[in-house]
Amino acid sequence: MALTFMIGVESGTDFPFNDFTYIFDVLPSKLPVIGGIMSTAFAIPFYAEWTNISLSLILAAIGFNYIISFIRKIKTKYIIGIVLILIMSFASWQYFNGTLYPSQHTGSFPGNSISLEGYYYPLNPPPQWVRVMNILSTSNAGVAYVGEGGFSEKWTNYQFISLSPPLMPGYATISPPHITYVNQTPLAYDIAGIKYLFIDNTSYIPLSNSFIYSYLNNSGLKVVYAKADVYLLEQPNASVFREAKMGIYFSPTNETILFKAECLLYPLLNYTPAIISPEKTNNTVTMLLNPSIVNENYMSLFNDSRNITIIQGSYIINHEGNISRETILSEKVITVKPRTIIIPEKLNLSDFVSVPINFSFNQLMAEFEVNSSSSYIVETSLPLPYGGIVVNNGKILGLNGLGQYIFTSNGKLTISIKQGFITDLLITAVDIFFYVLFIYFIIYKSFFNGKIVEVINNAIIRISRLKSYKQT
Repeated sequence: MALTFMIGVESGTDFPFNDFTYIFDVLPSKLPVIGGIMSTAFAIPFYAEWTNISLSLILAAIGFNYIISFIRKIKTKYIIGIVLILIMSFASWQYFNGTLYPSQHTGSFPGNSISLEGYYYPLNPPPQWVRVMNILSTSNAGVAYVGEGGFSEKWTNYQFISLSPPLMPGYATISPPHITYVNQTPLAYDIAGIKYLFIDNTSYIPLSNSFIYSYLNNSGLKVVYAKADVYLLEQPNASVFREAKMGIYFSPTNETILFKAECLLYPLLNYTPAIISPEKTNNTVTMLLNPSIVNENYMSLFNDSRNITIIQGSYIINHEGNISRETILSEKVITVKPRTIIIPEKLNLSDFVSVPINFSFNQLMAEFEVNSSSSYIVETSLPLPYGGIVVNNGKILGLNGLGQYIFTSNGKLTISIKQGFITDLLITAVDIFFYVLFIYFIIYKSFFNGKIVEVINNAIIRISRLKSYKQT
């Protein structure tokens, strides 16, 4: 049961086959009494996972002892035992520290994520909730789950989800940059690669009606599903991998300034954000913050009101959506306001347009294959481990102020997680080891040696003796 439960937990976060996930996560949740513990991965009680881990460790200890008992030399016993433990520990390391296979972290809602009715309380999710989860389960896009750090659902008595549910196998959901107004949501989600916003208002702590109304009517997101306090909204243009022919080099960089620049470029780029590179390349244009002199060699962004000298040339001036084109015949001084961006008109803005690109993920190799164009700049909003990836057919430029990886591509870009293959291989080997122990001890040693049959026969004999005693 411990092994089966572990499969149920991992299938919701790691396993690439949807059918497998459905069989081990969804179907068992419909069973009476035991349905709760084998529920969907998002509703599994936190401490039940630790209970399962403890059972697995006990089984491992039995297996280690059984293997070592065949060895007579004490030194050899110690060496083999230590090696086995190290292999097990290394295989579990990535899972527990969240680098590759993050365990489900939960918050402090009623029962501290444990069912108020006990671990084995059966689930009865409302059909509208199941409908949304089915939509999300077929997509590898980013999802934002609205709530106070998580939900304790009335229909489960479980902690439903934490701040960072899985984005895709082994990865936590990304977060959008800070926004001031609800109508900035489409841009923020586009930048962050978040395609879906899931509002589930069936928790113990309900959301305000004004909050829900503002997102349904004023956020600019497309309403995909809305029924009985469950809402799914979509930003169709969002993708976790994007490419552009040209990017913007920004110095200094920080999230507030970058988001402001994206926001001002937004209408000029046909509602598609630019890619902002942390490094100056042949494919980037310099953007300056608060320059005193403006010319046609760079873009300019202003944080406050000031007088500037603008050199002869043609420019596009955008002040918070008020876009104008101006030709300066001779050098002159003009006054700019906060949140103004000045762009040389000679620049081809279409080169900055960022478009979604296809990618695939190889679970065993922990590797992404991105179908990018040669000599283009590529960005990803996936929270890849800093310093923990290897790139082929391209180059890492670094992280921009939004914390996103930026690459240059020579064509088909390959991004691998360091030690990802070794970790997957060890986890697979450990799982096989557990299965072998299970089959040997429970099936072969117990059943085929007649121990289980003997126990059943003894029980039948005792019951028959009790019956005969009562009759006499």
